[in-house]
Amino acid sequence: MATVTSGYVKTVNYEATNEKQGLRGILNYFTNGVQDVLLSSPLTPLHSLAKSTVLSILKNIRQGRLSIVSLGETYEFGEPFTLRTSGPPTDLKATIKVVDENFWTRVFLHTDFGFADAYMLGEIEVEDFNLNNAFRIFILNRKRLSEMHTWATPFIRTASYIANTRLANGLAGSRSNISAHYDLPNELFTGFLSWDLTYSGAVFDEEAKGAWGDLLEERPIAPPRLSYLQDRTMPADDLERGQLEKLHRMCKRARLRPGCKVLEIGCGWGSFAIMAAGTYGCTVETLTISVEQKVAVDKTIAEAGLSHMINVHVLDYRSMPESFHHAFDAAISIGVMEHIGLEFMGGWFKKMAWALKPENSFKVFTMTTVPDSRWEQYSGEVDFIRKYIYPGGQLSSLRTLIDHIADAGLNLETVENIGPHYPRTLREWSYRFQRNFDDHIKVGLQNRHPDLTQEEIEIFRRKWIYYFAYSEAGFAMNNLSDSMVTVTREANLNLGREVQGMVYEY
Repeated sequence: MATVTSGYVKTVNYEATNEKQGLRGILNYFTNGVQDVLLSSPLTPLHSLAKSTVLSILKNIRQGRLSIVSLGETYEFGEPFTLRTSGPPTDLKATIKVVDENFWTRVFLHTDFGFADAYMLGEIEVEDFNLNNAFRIFILNRKRLSEMHTWATPFIRTASYIANTRLANGLAGSRSNISAHYDLPNELFTGFLSWDLTYSGAVFDEEAKGAWGDLLEERPIAPPRLSYLQDRTMPADDLERGQLEKLHRMCKRARLRPGCKVLEIGCGWGSFAIMAAGTYGCTVETLTISVEQKVAVDKTIAEAGLSHMINVHVLDYRSMPESFHHAFDAAISIGVMEHIGLEFMGGWFKKMAWALKPENSFKVFTMTTVPDSRWEQYSGEVDFIRKYIYPGGQLSSLRTLIDHIADAGLNLETVENIGPHYPRTLREWSYRFQRNFDDHIKVGLQNRHPDLTQEEIEIFRRKWIYYFAYSEAGFAMNNLSDSMVTVTREANLNLGREVQGMVYEY
């Protein structure tokens, strides 16, 4: 359960019981405790120092206008700036209203984590697009704001980094990390995903007016899907078509055709496996380490009439049976490699090479990547996503990926950046999440956790809104990319083969 104190939101997710165990749990307990002590200090000078220091640092903002309203005063920072990326030209400005003066001490002690905690605890109010724009302003002015570190920050950062990266992705930790995010009520995910239940970036078509369509006009959105057999009340909406377009691209990159045997690492809610089997005529072995997902996906596959073609295994990729050795024409992973961890990345690709047939096979995956120029900085820090959303998660850079691919005896064929479509995907998720929260998502949370307080539910809601906005800004500002990568073996005779005659049905 979420434990709220005056200092810190002491949770990653309601299911993250691994946080209470071992060295990792001790380190997180230590970092939380340090903040609790400092935030609960009755010394007014500390709060005054915090506010004056934060305001002084924010004066370094140059691009974009940031307004902070506190105790009846409005503090203005930056200059007018027109943003001309990831959408129509936008006057970049944001307003933050301080509800609880503890906000200043929180940011003073822990900078971006402090800002996140303040938002989740309701100590600040920021309207949706103000929140997105605030992140854009912080990104644009990152170098000027880099001095926002105090004496406490390095100690807290170091402990958080060790707890959330170095100790996170062993076999036991990996299972707990995945459960922390995915073993949540299915109502959460059906509440913000499209009908196909694909939880990764979409590729929007012309009918959807591309990656900016939602910013140009109001677009139709389907209600939550409660069952695979549920009757449609409207045609596929933009997000569903965009997700299916992405899945078809991956099938084509893998040269799937009837009779192919496909390994999928990370089943999600079954959308890729159902397409590969139902549309392309493949047999699929799909892996998950979330029991909750297996139960849901088995039900969906049965409703689709494809149980004879798709097997769902609760299995870590490192524990695949000997029968999987050199057994597959293609291996697919969608948004999974972010959970592998850098120190295990080389072993991941070697395991894929172990599973793929010796000749004419393909590995196709999507992964969020950071620019090579920022890789060293990123790999040595923990951000909001790695602490609160995907514990143990870690992105890669393309150069790092390519090195691991080569070390595994595989060859890079293609890389496509579908990242420009991710900001809209995240906005679509946020629209749906907020629209469906009270009547759908909240009901699922309360059924799973009947003792949740309204305060805990509100923290949960605000955490997810923050997650969507934080990620949206990262992709919109090209701080992150979403790469669709095709890998193959040397002398693959199927490289010239394209899948023909497949009709895309939405």
